[in-house]
Amino acid sequence: MARFLTPTRLFSALYTVLACTLRVHSNVFHIPTTAQNGTSVAQFTSTTSGLDAPKVQPINGSAFDWWYFDVVSTDPSNLASVVVIFFTSGQTGFPFLPPADTIIQASLEVSFPNGTILPRIVVPGEEGALITTKGDSTSGDWLGTGFSFTGNGSTNLEYEVHIDAPDVGVKGTLTFSAVGFTPMNIWMLT
Repeated sequence: MARFLTPTRLFSALYTVLACTLRVHSNVFHIPTTAQNGTSVAQFTSTTSGLDAPKVQPINGSAFDWWYFDVVSTDPSNLASVVVIFFTSGQTGFPFLPPADTIIQASLEVSFPNGTILPRIVVPGEEGALITTKGDSTSGDWLGTGFSFTGNGSTNLEYEVHIDAPDVGVKGTLTFSAVGFTPMNIWMLT
């Protein structure tokens, strides 16, 4: 018996091909160092551009977008923590940032097991930021800062934050792995 593509089957096949094509399509976002004129548009839902793609475009003087990573000890007697934030914002958009001639900034905050706190480090990026998404995988490079991150978007859900910033004396990699998949993932530092 010959099988014919009915309009419904044809639509279903085309939809599947389109969905697979969109799933592996790469998006590259270059965020300049200066705030842009005009109205910023915020995206409140995930789209084909990726879960961790920029959600506010363009970044004007009153807007901000960020990629936030933190780790805290699970031992209540251990006060260790690390917070790394990748900002696209000026001081007007995010008033806790120090004054800078750029909206591209990366920050690092560390507390040690004994409670000693490393003074907050903020590194301005004079070359912009480059964010690449492919499906649910994302990478970000705050050009010229030495700060970058990657997220694999697979069922293992891992992120790595890389810092190689000799000007501020910091070099290292944090690897985050999900210990379970829920709407609010629980991450473990490995």
